[in-house]
Amino acid sequence: MKFKLNKKIWIGIICVLFVAICLCISGYLYRTSRSVALNKSRLYPYFDKMEMDTSIEKKNNPESCYQTVNGKIYLIQRGNLYKASIGDDRMYKVLSNVRSFFVTDAFIFYCTEVKELGNSLHCCDLDGNNDEILYKNVDACTMLDENTLLLSGHIEEWTLGKYDLKNNQFMEIDVNGSVAPKKTCFYDNIAIYADTYDISTVDVESGNVEEVWSLYDDYEALAEVTCLYVYDSKIYYGINALRKKVSSMTGLWRMDLDGKNQEQLTKKKVDEICFVDGEYVIFQEME
Repeated sequence: MKFKLNKKIWIGIICVLFVAICLCISGYLYRTSRSVALNKSRLYPYFDKMEMDTSIEKKNNPESCYQTVNGKIYLIQRGNLYKASIGDDRMYKVLSNVRSFFVTDAFIFYCTEVKELGNSLHCCDLDGNNDEILYKNVDACTMLDENTLLLSGHIEEWTLGKYDLKNNQFMEIDVNGSVAPKKTCFYDNIAIYADTYDISTVDVESGNVEEVWSLYDDYEALAEVTCLYVYDSKIYYGINALRKKVSSMTGLWRMDLDGKNQEQLTKKKVDEICFVDGEYVIFQEME
């Protein structure tokens, strides 16, 4: 005696299989649309040299283009934040319009860069879900301790502040001097800022500002600071000459935190810098 399935049951089975196949295809297409090949990253040649956790360095350089945490790499590419597993062949888009970011074991704290809306401080899960705006007009953020963020941004004027994560409260740090930064780094108890022509430090506790480096008056408007990074108690900064008269200044420079021992490392224009395995990596064009 042959067992025959009812025609309606056959139709039902076919429908279920069709839906399942469609879901699989749509899921694959969705993941593919939000991912790019890992070898498309400008940092790809350096992946095998990266440390497993760069959180300490990232705390100092919130605008650095990458961070590795718990076997994952988070990196900014053309304003988008991507995540990839070490050893994987694809990186997946997590966020858009990211200016700076810091990743913990549970959250991503990041600052947006949207010209029409202004920059804002956000917090979200590691996959980009449950996004929440914590504070507006923030350009850069880093972890001061497990419950406190250190912030740099523009409200009515440039502001340095702390954000209490437990109580969701912002506290401004009084700054005793004039600073209008375009780039921001942090090191121990100081904030390091670069505007177009100057580099200054601000004591986070006292708010005292000290100018540690400046283009000579004759060079002002003839050259500009292009990037800023702090590593191993040294400040690294790029200079781009805007006139042939000062072309010798173009390149990557290094100095002590107090501005002493200035040294030119390269004579190539550099728009961005990061460190991998103790060696600096420079990018000549922002992507």
